[in-house]
Amino acid sequence: MTNEEIIEKLKTVAAGKTVIDAQNITTEMEVFKDLGLDSLTAADFIIQIEDDFGFEFDEEDLAKIVKVSDLIDLIKRSTE
Repeated sequence: MTNEEIIEKLKTVAAGKTVIDAQNITTEMEVFKDLGLDSLTAADFIIQIEDDFGFEFDEEDLAKIVKVSDLIDLIKRSTE
């Protein structure tokens, strides 16, 4: 999957979960701060990503996610 394909899929997952319009998500946004995810919504967001992309996050990797670009890189590595 390309970065563009991943971000489009992330926008679909984020729809209705973020405080901003999911279509405005960029790779430089901070996943939790800029998207406005509280802990419950963040957990739901992560679970949905795992289901949609077909893998499970490692807790150590999750702790390293700051920006959307970090999340894209992690998804790419986990789905190759």
